[in-house]
Amino acid sequence: NSDIYGAFEGLGEIRLQDDFAAAVNRAWSESAQIPDGKDYTSARLEHDLENIALKIALIHGEKTDDPELTAMQTFFAQFLDWDTRNKISYQELKPYADDIMSISSIDELTAFFSDPNRNLYQYGPMIEGMVTPDDDDVFTNIMSICSPAMLSTTDSSFYTDEEDGAMRATYRRLCGYMLTRIGYSEEEAEELFNLCVAFEKKCAPAVDEYMQRMMREGEALARHNPMTVEEMETLYRNIPIRQICKGLGYELEGRVNEFMPSALRMYDTLYTAEHLEELKAWTLIHTVLLFQDYVDRDTFVFIAGLSGNKASVESRTVYEQSVLKTIYTLIPGMIDKLYAEYCFDPEIKVQMTELTQMMIDAYRVMLTEEEDWLS
Repeated sequence: NSDIYGAFEGLGEIRLQDDFAAAVNRAWSESAQIPDGKDYTSARLEHDLENIALKIALIHGEKTDDPELTAMQTFFAQFLDWDTRNKISYQELKPYADDIMSISSIDELTAFFSDPNRNLYQYGPMIEGMVTPDDDDVFTNIMSICSPAMLSTTDSSFYTDEEDGAMRATYRRLCGYMLTRIGYSEEEAEELFNLCVAFEKKCAPAVDEYMQRMMREGEALARHNPMTVEEMETLYRNIPIRQICKGLGYELEGRVNEFMPSALRMYDTLYTAEHLEELKAWTLIHTVLLFQDYVDRDTFVFIAGLSGNKASVESRTVYEQSVLKTIYTLIPGMIDKLYAEYCFDPEIKVQMTELTQMMIDAYRVMLTEEEDWLS
């Protein structure tokens, strides 16, 4: 396999007809180095890292009268300020954890989910929502109600095996570490994690059903499940989705889309007083995990140890790359806008426009003039 690092060592001539990719890429492959913090390299990764380096250099540059750039520079500096983060991170998180665990009824849980000042996760983990164009009318936006948060949607053994596999063991250690840092005992942390997994285990078969449907029908079809808001309220008897969205600032009107209906409908059956303690533990675990990138350096070092990524601890460059990735998940539009204004080469746009037009022209010939088998 010519994609494996070091595969060319000791090999003689590679002919194009024997392995085209290996013959073309050999010179690059023999000189390429895997960057710190990565477990692979490629021409695409090299380009991405160059792009990231330009953005980081922009952030480290002089402050300007551009308020968006100044805000980004300040935000980035706060991530690098370990002294302040070490002092306040878990102190800030503890009141929110205590609030979740003080909930004593489903109505109180709904009130919590509906309050953006209390529910740091916003939609989730109860539901996750996103606004996208409606597949049936692309000029109209629609709210997609997504699946409940899960620790794993890809590893079926996560919920079926009696003993911890690698992924569940890693999550158990991480959650245990963060919960004890908040103030829970090791026994309490273990119980909370087990309650969270027990709740997700009930949802897991419905998630698997959706994944199978996606494989059969394709991702686009599986994700397209529109209905009116009124139909949604009739279908979901326990979860007051409309009320929660309204509390978070979204008025649901017209139609909504179920993103993972089998899992959502299973979750609706579990949104009851009988499962309140599991729901609270599940909410706490996912809220805590949401903050793994924002707390103190000891947590950062602990997580790096779990993943085996020592480079992220030892290399400032690798850490700054991870900071930029974290910020990008929060405010991607701002980073892209700043890159376009300060780093982007206008000539690239000319080249890409020409290339795109060539592709359009080629398709037009193929579709309308040459291929008589196409209707």
